[in-house]
Amino acid sequence: MTYLQNKAILHFVLPVGVGLILQSGWVMAKKVINGPLYVLILLLTIFIGILFPNPFIFPLVIVLGGVISSFNYKLFPRQNKHKMVIPWANFHLYWGFLVLLALLGHFTDYFPIRIFENFYRNGSLVFGGGQVLAPVLFTEFVEFKHLISSDDFLTGMALSQSLPGPVFALTSYLGVLLMKDYGTIGQLSGSAIGALGVFLPGTFMIFFVFRIWSQLKQYRFIRASLAGIQAASVGLTGVAVYAFMNPIIIQGDFIALGVILITFILSQSTRLPSIILFMMALMAGFFLG
Repeated sequence: MTYLQNKAILHFVLPVGVGLILQSGWVMAKKVINGPLYVLILLLTIFIGILFPNPFIFPLVIVLGGVISSFNYKLFPRQNKHKMVIPWANFHLYWGFLVLLALLGHFTDYFPIRIFENFYRNGSLVFGGGQVLAPVLFTEFVEFKHLISSDDFLTGMALSQSLPGPVFALTSYLGVLLMKDYGTIGQLSGSAIGALGVFLPGTFMIFFVFRIWSQLKQYRFIRASLAGIQAASVGLTGVAVYAFMNPIIIQGDFIALGVILITFILSQSTRLPSIILFMMALMAGFFLG
């Protein structure tokens, strides 16, 4: 089977994946966008994310959303304050490992260490689900470093939406692609690097934040900032939808746009499993391609 035949079969897979991400963003938006301030944060995040497609911009817009939202602190009741006791060990492990990877990657120029640092850094700085992480990784590996082709990334992103644990599936897939020139063992290592690199910083931070969360909540501006962080995360989902729809719009593929809309409606109004939608997309690509 030729490359063009393979591409034709997968033609409708990406629109289904985009439709599912759009529906996830819609569900998130209904939960967290509950006032003009959060609409502003949402739109500002989308605008900045589209205007500056850089992997270092995404954590900044999340922080910006939290800062803007923190000015709403007067809406939250006061709590009795007590002295904070902070166990710094896990936090030092979190940032220390990041610095170690960055230094090792720089001085050794060893490709597996460098991509491990890339996954760890992106997993460290992004708050939200796979819908938020996808545009960050797309910017890092496709637009910024040109290590993965747009078609390969988007196909993996779409197919990962049909699997349990889409973030694990996507990062493992990307790790394999990045290590494709290192043989079978290298590709298996790449799969582990991708998944471990993204999930390890969150593991470190859980043990740090969990111990101090009850102490942090005593400050009203901290509680107020969470809503802004959530609104910014929804905005990054919007950036993902834009990034993945943009090639479809440029190509003038109105059928694919229709598939996105139908997928959104079906996933929003029915309980049809996503795997069924992807099977239908593959069948349509096979017969129509």
